[in-house]
Amino acid sequence: MNPTSATDTTDFHFTRKGRLLIIGSTLLALFLGALDTLVMGAAMPTIVADLGGLHLYSWVFSAYLLSRAVALPVFGKLSDLFANRALFTVSILIFLAGSVFAGLSQSMAQLTLSRVVQGIGAGGTFALTYIVLADISTPETRGKMMSVASFIWGLASVLGPTFGGFMVSVASWRWIFFVNLPLGGLSLI
Repeated sequence: MNPTSATDTTDFHFTRKGRLLIIGSTLLALFLGALDTLVMGAAMPTIVADLGGLHLYSWVFSAYLLSRAVALPVFGKLSDLFANRALFTVSILIFLAGSVFAGLSQSMAQLTLSRVVQGIGAGGTFALTYIVLADISTPETRGKMMSVASFIWGLASVLGPTFGGFMVSVASWRWIFFVNLPLGGLSLI
């Protein structure tokens, strides 16, 4: 077995600052996707009151989770074929497009379709976050990197419902989606 085979793409020649920027941007993208999983619980009563469509209530959640579940292995396989950086950029852009569409939704059907787009982008960022973190870590620090990513899930589970309730009471339910734009843009940069 050749130690420099085509499947070994790990490059440990990053500067400390470069590695921290990569880690920060991937974790921020993961946080946004995880937050959007949980933020809807507090916001949905207000959204239904505004848009109507109570019969589609559960589909707003399910559409996001189902599309994310389908996109996750697809992006995992695509990472074997294409550059991780390009795929990560595409997945963040898909997620941000879904966020814009969700924030501009005028009906529950539009919101549900927007959540499908968001879920596809989130599935890509979820898969690629772990791949990127593994790629930039030495074998000795990979476990630590994966635990930091798991911590982000815990943080989002605590902040998601609180943030959703706060945004609905202070601004508008639409801002739970629009807040993704500057943070997602920061992750892209």
